[in-house]
Amino acid sequence: MRKGVALHSIPTIRRIFEKVLGLSLKAVMLLYFIVSMPSLANAQEAGFLSKPMIAHAMGGINGHHNTNSYEAWQVNYNKGFRFFEADLILTSDDNLVARHDWAPYLYEKLEQPIPQESIPSHQTFMSMKIHDQYSPLDFRCIAQIMKHYPDMYLDIDTKELDPVAIKKQYSMIKQIAEEVEPEILDRIIPEIYTPYMYDMVMDIIPFQHVIYSIYMINDDDDTIIRFMNQHQIRVLATDPARLTGDFLNKLKENNITVYAFTVNSQSDFASLKAAGVHGVYTDFLPPC
Repeated sequence: MRKGVALHSIPTIRRIFEKVLGLSLKAVMLLYFIVSMPSLANAQEAGFLSKPMIAHAMGGINGHHNTNSYEAWQVNYNKGFRFFEADLILTSDDNLVARHDWAPYLYEKLEQPIPQESIPSHQTFMSMKIHDQYSPLDFRCIAQIMKHYPDMYLDIDTKELDPVAIKKQYSMIKQIAEEVEPEILDRIIPEIYTPYMYDMVMDIIPFQHVIYSIYMINDDDDTIIRFMNQHQIRVLATDPARLTGDFLNKLKENNITVYAFTVNSQSDFASLKAAGVHGVYTDFLPPC
């Protein structure tokens, strides 16, 4: 699989083309994208559903998972992943950053010191290396990555059910995307957890696609499918344990695509595929 071009290499590429070929910055950047993104047209035409594997929390790195780090994204992009999931959460000063939660166990798991405040500030969060070597990401960093890598899709897991927090998160996503590159909103697929969340999110950003992630609700199969059909939601994400044969049959009959999380066994992935599951969130499986 072709390796991606690191963000820090763009200025070098620019200097080479300007010096050797005498090209303008606009021409340099056009050549950069032509050279580095040969599969872009096909990827955009097929859309995110052409990607059966989603790199969970930016994917695993050196045996570590749930890092949501820049290096995890970079390693997994270079492996061939193009569909990534990121956990997004607010800091104490209302900045949106990539992290699962603020519980003490996660600091220990990521080998970080536990800060004095229960929820750190943006500055504190961004200064804390993960496993002493990996770089934290905020949403602005992710937006910049998506701007420079236009074949990347992003599933965002914001985890909030509180209406105030939901509005704050998605208003921030909209503001940052519009400042960095509005087009990236076409490649962001939010996870929606409840019917009321759907209306709130779509009022702020009318996303082209959403994923109905049902791990926070206890609705029965028919209620879930009825809601999805009413709002033309075509993708569902859930734990494999929720996918009974009857539920899978109903989802198939209603043309609903299913992703299961989080799957790191090749045999489990094969079994899910055989049962009709389209794809999985994974830390360590290779992309396909």
